[in-house]
Amino acid sequence: MKIEDPKVAFLVSLNKGQGLLEPVTKDSTNPHFKSKYASLGAVNAAVMGPLAEAGFVLMSGGVDIAGKPYLRTTLAHVVGHSESFDYPIVNDGNPQHIASSITYARRYTLTMVLGISSE
Repeated sequence: MKIEDPKVAFLVSLNKGQGLLEPVTKDSTNPHFKSKYASLGAVNAAVMGPLAEAGFVLMSGGVDIAGKPYLRTTLAHVVGHSESFDYPIVNDGNPQHIASSITYARRYTLTMVLGISSE
């Protein structure tokens, strides 16, 4: 069955891709709170194969929204439809804080958009 509407094809493929996803392993520990969490590497390892199999590409980059920095994550499908999601970034001038904020935004945007959980 060929689906003509790109948005419908996107949703059908997203449904397929989500069905292929497994819970992400919590492989890191937050030293401040002594809590376990799934690193960006663990999230990427869990999602990239199923997304590619379902015809998706992930892209991310910085955007300015009303003078504030955001990470924009775009989930693009091979049929041409895409959806983008924005997450605010901390910009206090400290490069380490900015990098940490970007990593956090990438990790949580992926888990939120794809509806995945950590074991």
